[in-house]
Amino acid sequence: MSIFHNNIIQVLQLAVEDCVPNIKSHCSQQIPGWNEYVKVSHSIARDAFNLWLIIGKPCQGAIYNHMKFSCSRFKYAVHCIKKNEKKTKLINLLMNSVNNIMCHSGNWLRS
Repeated sequence: MSIFHNNIIQVLQLAVEDCVPNIKSHCSQQIPGWNEYVKVSHSIARDAFNLWLIIGKPCQGAIYNHMKFSCSRFKYAVHCIKKNEKKTKLINLLMNSVNNIMCHSGNWLRS
């Protein structure tokens, strides 16, 4: 019965993958490690880009160079955390598990 059930589930999952479009929304996508590694460079790049826009999108000069450099640092930070996404998820899971064990063992010791 279990094998039959698993086969039905597998067939249904394959049918859904074939028939239902998988649209990924970039707005709601959470990237592990964003706050630790990317947030600051994103803020700097955004501010530099807005300054570049305000002064009329120059094609050369210090403001242009700062905007390009900060944008490239931001993109590199995103690239690095996406490259190590599985490792970061594993570390976060491990840390959460350790914290939960410590909290529960503390409560167990007090009982």
